[in-house]
Amino acid sequence: MTIKNKISADIKDLRFSVIREMGAMAKGLTDVISLGIGEPDFDTPSGIIAKTFEDVQNGHTHYTQSQGDPELLEKLSVHLSREIKSSVPVSSILMTHGAMDGLTAAFRTL
Repeated sequence: MTIKNKISADIKDLRFSVIREMGAMAKGLTDVISLGIGEPDFDTPSGIIAKTFEDVQNGHTHYTQSQGDPELLEKLSVHLSREIKSSVPVSSILMTHGAMDGLTAAFRTL
């Protein structure tokens, strides 16, 4: 048996994830907005694209701290504190890489 045949036999039962299958089904429907993998139904606004390129050109291409970017956390702390009229310290803010991480953290906390 060649390596090619061995690899093919090992993966013959693999299939797309259920979330990808649901996304493919939603594409054929006109009255559905798929939120399955975090893809919005609009293109990224040009201002965000421009800022992203500016950040990359300025060397912002590395991982941040696990809790999140300190400057963003501070601005969120100020904004949230003003919004709810109560102190929201940076230590009370948790940044996640996506909604699933946030939902998982929330459900595990509850």
